[in-house]
Amino acid sequence: MADTQLLDRLEVAVRQHRSGISEYALMQWLDQDEQAPFSKPDMLNSWQLFRSHFWLFHHLYLLRLYLANEHETLDIVATRIFLYQTDAGNSGGRTLARTDPMQSYYLDLDNLERETPDSLQEKLNAFWLRLQDPEKVAADWALFELQPPVSKDRLRNRYRQLCQRHHPDRGGDARQFQRIQAAYARLKGT
Repeated sequence: MADTQLLDRLEVAVRQHRSGISEYALMQWLDQDEQAPFSKPDMLNSWQLFRSHFWLFHHLYLLRLYLANEHETLDIVATRIFLYQTDAGNSGGRTLARTDPMQSYYLDLDNLERETPDSLQEKLNAFWLRLQDPEKVAADWALFELQPPVSKDRLRNRYRQLCQRHHPDRGGDARQFQRIQAAYARLKGT
């Protein structure tokens, strides 16, 4: 289900940017190219951005496969997409096959279809949580008196129990109530 027109424009783009191009710059280039069937997504809409990113990378990996037959290598990383000549050397044009899990992921269009806005948001929340201070995350779990893994229902029930116990309108401590709310906001993304 490849878009051959997009593949052609991607090849033009990577050849014009011999020192490499970032994914963002490539999206801008394609958006300005009247021949390219690609519009830059709303960068603040994570669902739109994901779908555009996936479609773009799907085609970049298809282009990589085509260029490998021409003794060229396309390195694909979001921060830099770079085309270079592969030295066929004495191997008769054959190179060692490398397993690339990213290539496998992006070439399988089922991965795009099985994703939903909710599952994407869960992945983004988990990503941001992993970047947080591990001690703070451990303190959040301790505050809830829980150990991961915990179902979303169990976490929500515990949150409600703690809110009822510590709500300022019921004689609870306002600071503790705020800590519970902040911890829940962080933990529910896991």
